[in-house]
Amino acid sequence: MPLILIEVVAFSAFWIDPEDLGSQMQIGVTCLLAAIALQFAEGGTLPEVSYLTLADRCYAVCYVAIAAAIVESITVSSLVRRKNRDAALRVDRFCRRLFSVLVVIALAVSTARSFV
Repeated sequence: MPLILIEVVAFSAFWIDPEDLGSQMQIGVTCLLAAIALQFAEGGTLPEVSYLTLADRCYAVCYVAIAAAIVESITVSSLVRRKNRDAALRVDRFCRRLFSVLVVIALAVSTARSFV
């Protein structure tokens, strides 16, 4: 549950004005660091195994999603600097839906693969 909350906060960057790259980056980097800290805290209580666990797969999906959100923020900011604000807003609106759907699908696939 905490990892999902971190992911939701990371995706809140899509609702911030594309011109405010600083705030978007702060959210993304903070969420990435929070997810890493959560994995370290949780990893200390789990036994060491030589294979990927469900938790490992979920963290990997969330790391990639947060990193992609950071890249999206940089891309949108670049569009705004090139005087293409309308395109930047369209990308933000599209990514609001796309990222949510892709993360849910990736987590479902990761969960299914853990039980195969």
